[in-house]
Amino acid sequence: MVDAHNLANRGRNSMRFIVGMRWTLLLAAPFMFGLSSFGAAYPMMWLVLLLFGASNLALHLILRRQAGNWNRWIWYATFASDLLLVSMVVVARGGIRTDAYLLYVLIATEAGILMSKREAWSVGVLALLGYVGTVLWTNGPAELGRVIIRTVYLGLVALSTAYLAGAEKKALTAALTDAKTNLPNARLFQEALTDAVALHSRMGRPLAVAMIDVDNFRQLNGTIGHPMADQVLERLAEILVNWKQPGDVIARYGGEEFVVLLPDVGVASASARLERLRERVEATSFDFAGLPPIQITISCGVSSLAVAPTASALMLTADRALLEAKAAGKNQVTAAAG
Repeated sequence: MVDAHNLANRGRNSMRFIVGMRWTLLLAAPFMFGLSSFGAAYPMMWLVLLLFGASNLALHLILRRQAGNWNRWIWYATFASDLLLVSMVVVARGGIRTDAYLLYVLIATEAGILMSKREAWSVGVLALLGYVGTVLWTNGPAELGRVIIRTVYLGLVALSTAYLAGAEKKALTAALTDAKTNLPNARLFQEALTDAVALHSRMGRPLAVAMIDVDNFRQLNGTIGHPMADQVLERLAEILVNWKQPGDVIARYGGEEFVVLLPDVGVASASARLERLRERVEATSFDFAGLPPIQITISCGVSSLAVAPTASALMLTADRALLEAKAAGKNQVTAAAG
């Protein structure tokens, strides 16, 4: 249920590291080209630097303005500009005679952090082929033996770097995912909520948060047992994932409680959507072998930025609205009062 790619991209520290690393590379690139390259010898240098700078500026702005939904095409453009810049540096510095080929390791690092294993492998292979082609174009086939040795060395270093980056991504995914439902956990939700509140407040856009609780779950536990009750939660999580729209963030907040972040939605629209969810859950039959069909209901509390201007206030008012729904008889949606 959780997209590991998008989940990893919510690791803001990794993204800030990559953007900072690319700014540093951009500033150092003219000197890596060599001072003689500032003339007519390499007129393409400035175009390459412009493309690289534009791609990093786009990453920088996305990092500031989005809460974690990243388009893979952004990464493809990023790697293409990286490969072009590094290849131009290798050409400018004499091909096989420069150690600038180690910069290809940076591309492998980015791929390991940002993309799936298959995509990262593809980027790594393209980087190696880019190095081979660049050196052979610069120095000719006479250097093929040294190119092969360098490529094997570069491949081993890149493989180790990509493996470590992938291990970091797996650790981050495990730390931010609920093991039972495979939904994001409360920690990840809090990070997404903080980012979303900052963005929507700055841009004057609506934002809603909903707390969802399974009614009478303790009695259900006592009736069918914890293993079966856990399976009910797993199936409920599937219903939530199928109900959510692009941009929504759904997390298991704890026990039988879930929380939903609804960007660009006011409290009235959020309440209407949650009412449809409530009806869907009520109409669902949870069938297990050896047990009669199980029916459950949910109660929902909704709040919005118009009522609560901070992340903590949003959670507090949504929780209070949930308690009101419970007190009023359960199986209903209650909106926080403005």
